Amino acid sequence: GVVPVDVSSMDDISKSEKWTTSYVDKLGGYSSPVIVDGIIYKYVAGRGGVDKRTSTLICKLLCIELNTGKMTNTLDMPGLTNWTSPVATADGYVYYATGSKSYVVKTGTTPEVIGPNDLGDYNFGSCPAVVDGKLIIRGGNKLWCIGKP
Repeated sequence: GVVPVDVSSMDDISKSEKWTTSYVDKLGGYSSPVIVDGIIYKYVAGRGGVDKRTSTLICKLLCIELNTGKMTNTLDMPGLTNWTSPVATADGYVYYATGSKSYVVKTGTTPEVIGPNDLGDYNFGSCPAVVDGKLIIRGGNKLWCIGKP
């Protein structure tokens, strides 16, 4: 689950727990969370089961208030591997980028998926890197550099 703690009292972490949740564990996924403006963005996939409407694995981005643990939004992001970890930018976007399926999310009070993309490669299980304003993505067969020239 997710358990934020107050680091000012590191002598006994159990006394500094702010809140806890188990729904992240129930849904699964290995993606790292990222925090933007007090919201935790955590992608989950796989163990949460199958969406009965579409017969696909449940693949969602959870938006969780950092201070309270309340889930404020969920966004569908089908086809993204559960190993994908995000990159956040100062202009309010979170990138879940792989050699195959990728998503760009605009953060905020009402987050939204700006667009899915697919490079046609497969996810090698690596995280993207940021260099000079460009995303470097390692696919299974290629190394991708995405950004403005």
